[in-house]
Amino acid sequence: MDAIHPGTFSFKTVKWNAKYDYDFIINWKILKTAFDKNGVKKHFEIDRLVKARPLDNLEFIQWMKAYFDSNYSGETYNALERRKQQDLFYIHGSGANPVQKMGI
Repeated sequence: MDAIHPGTFSFKTVKWNAKYDYDFIINWKILKTAFDKNGVKKHFEIDRLVKARPLDNLEFIQWMKAYFDSNYSGETYNALERRKQQDLFYIHGSGANPVQKMGI
């Protein structure tokens, strides 16, 4: 969202190391507020997306990709620099190491 509408939200409020539902909800609300500020009328169910059901998330990410493609100006965007080198983590399946660092 920041690549399309820079400065719409404060990076300080984003939970970059979100692991729990309450952290995910905070991040989704930040995204929803950014949508509202930019006149995006897309309604999505935060509670459903937080549960990470594949179909719900697929539908959202397909919409987000289409929105990005139709609105991105093509300017160079350095996500790592914008978030001040903050690492990202994602949670995957069950196992010995459920949280993995993403170097994006």
